[in-house]
Amino acid sequence: YIYRRKSERKPNMNNLKRIREASGMTIAELSDLTGIHRVNLSQYEAGKKELRKCRAETIIKLADALDIYDIRAFFNPIPEDLPPALWG
Repeated sequence: YIYRRKSERKPNMNNLKRIREASGMTIAELSDLTGIHRVNLSQYEAGKKELRKCRAETIIKLADALDIYDIRAFFNPIPEDLPPALWG
């Protein structure tokens, strides 16, 4: 294991925040729909918790609440000019 300072670590990026904002939903609303605590959602969006390492059930709840049919939309780069309706 190679120790790296926090500022040197590769950020844990995902598209959760971008998808949530495009849907017009707040973290509180997404929390209410999914049953996932607001703090956890904030940590996933900020990269403090890895969305890739959460339970499949959590990903499915997020996908259902955000109308995402392909969960790869959370992790794969989304082109800036691609309309939200085509994200996944």
